[in-house]
Amino acid sequence: MQNISAAIFLLCIGLILCISTVDGGLCFCGCCAGFHCDVVTKPTFSMTPCNATACSHKCKEIYPADCGAPVSQSWAACKSAASDIFYRSTTFATYILAFASTFSFVAK
Repeated sequence: MQNISAAIFLLCIGLILCISTVDGGLCFCGCCAGFHCDVVTKPTFSMTPCNATACSHKCKEIYPADCGAPVSQSWAACKSAASDIFYRSTTFATYILAFASTFSFVAK
């Protein structure tokens, strides 16, 4: 059973390394029109390349009424798609290995 756990672990690491070369990222932004308004977080979207400046400009294009208003408040940030995939993959691999090791103890 240890060989299977090791094989699953190596497969997951290989998959993570292949996926981690993904370019681009997720753009997060929020905005509102007017002075002292309550900033509302907008739905995320992917873009390549993703940096705070490009994300801010894209938010103004997508949400012109709020983010593109002459008087508005906004924020924008990017998160690497590779880091998100890496986090999800490592979490998944951890659960799989925990399940496999639990199963191996039960089988004995």
